[in-house]
Amino acid sequence: MPLEMGTLLEPLGIARYATERAGLQPKTSVLILGADILGLSCAAVCMALGAKRVIIADVRKDRMMLALDHRFVTDGTTVPMFDGDDVKEQLHYARKIADRALQLTNLSDGFDVVLECAGTDVYTQAAVYACRIGGKVVVLGHGDRTQTIPDREVDISGTFGRASSYQSTIDFVARPDVKLPDLRQLITHRFEGLTNVSSALKVVPTELKVLITLAPKGGKGGRQAKKGKRVLLF
Repeated sequence: MPLEMGTLLEPLGIARYATERAGLQPKTSVLILGADILGLSCAAVCMALGAKRVIIADVRKDRMMLALDHRFVTDGTTVPMFDGDDVKEQLHYARKIADRALQLTNLSDGFDVVLECAGTDVYTQAAVYACRIGGKVVVLGHGDRTQTIPDREVDISGTFGRASSYQSTIDFVARPDVKLPDLRQLITHRFEGLTNVSSALKVVPTELKVLITLAPKGGKGGRQAKKGKRVLLF
């Protein structure tokens, strides 16, 4: 397995576990709220598992377009940023997010599965609104410990990583029948050497995946460095 793919095993493992929690089946309709590294990893896994429709929503148009351009999803939409703590306003805005996502489909009853990856109360509320009756909502983002949830007949599951999923994720990615999009697109920045660590850390909060490449023992550009494996940190 290429080292670049190895650095993506953590978010892919979390995404794989989330789909297991959701009981994702082929031909399922999925809404993903949040196009960060987790949201896009979830999209990739859902597509590989044969979901019929995968839609992503995020405040950042560039991330939504990345998902569309590289076929991580079947469709996507941007939503305006919500800045407020009034519960009634939150619920009203959450309903708008759900309605905007549903407008992209003919799903009058809602999505079979909604994966919340943004970590905010309003997105958790939107997930509940967008889910069909009896559908599955899986919360991957971690917002406030106490939230106001709309009264709706859906199954809500929480998830917090999955340390034991690495081997199963490696096996999943290696399967010849699993067709993932170009996951290298999730690596948005690359830096060379320890002297650039501070520069790399500055972009981490706003970007998807940042890699720092270290030359093996033997010196940069030396014969041993060319023959040896490079080490990638993230």
